[in-house]
Amino acid sequence: MYTNSVEKEKEFLLSILERFHTNRGDGETALICKCPKCHIGSVICRCTHDIANGKIQSWKFDVYCDNCGEIFDPEIIRSDIFFNRPHKVIDELETPFGSIKVRINGKNVPFRYCIKTYDDPEEALAPTVTMHIIDIDLSQLKVGDEIFCGFDKDLLEYNDGDERSLLYSCENEKQIMGLCAYDPYEWDLDNCCFQLKERTLKGFGYCIVSDPNQFDEKKNYQSKITSLAAAWLTKDEYNDADLVMNLALTCVIG
Repeated sequence: MYTNSVEKEKEFLLSILERFHTNRGDGETALICKCPKCHIGSVICRCTHDIANGKIQSWKFDVYCDNCGEIFDPEIIRSDIFFNRPHKVIDELETPFGSIKVRINGKNVPFRYCIKTYDDPEEALAPTVTMHIIDIDLSQLKVGDEIFCGFDKDLLEYNDGDERSLLYSCENEKQIMGLCAYDPYEWDLDNCCFQLKERTLKGFGYCIVSDPNQFDEKKNYQSKITSLAAAWLTKDEYNDADLVMNLALTCVIG
């Protein structure tokens, strides 16, 4: 499981960055620390040179756990769990429309939570969208386990989607809200241990269809975690607030 301490993760991130030196030799490895995820393996930093015409053109640094395979990148630290961003572990996400909860096999469970902002680069007047990211760790689950993320009551309706995401929304006189879920496309299923099985007016349900730990996380980033995102805006912020919000949510999830 991932550490719940922002301070520990900041310290860990800095310890990775300290190992990134362009005087490192090709293939050279450095031991950083024990893995903060599995607490068993060691985090290894490996340097690779890109050489052209006998000269080093660039350096690549791969940082990973030699036991559980977790990949660490100092810029994104697993793009799907926002490992390098301040985060919390919470029991439910309060929204203007009620609480979003996560259930595994019908039981409420805590989940990792962080915030990401989005600005529409093509529209200067568009509002900044604050997205509330819900990360659900699948690494300890088994085939047949069911995961649900959403509300206790019917609130949502289908809004939009693309190849890898589905967006449901709800609104009242003053506000609009979207909840976006990752939906593995048919050619992604070999790289995922889960499938989206349920799309209701309450939220989204997943099912574990293969052992999460059979995947090599050095290749399959979304094999052991699934993320959902929620955002809400007041309607008077921008005439097309729903379009801006939809774009932000589908970009971060899909």
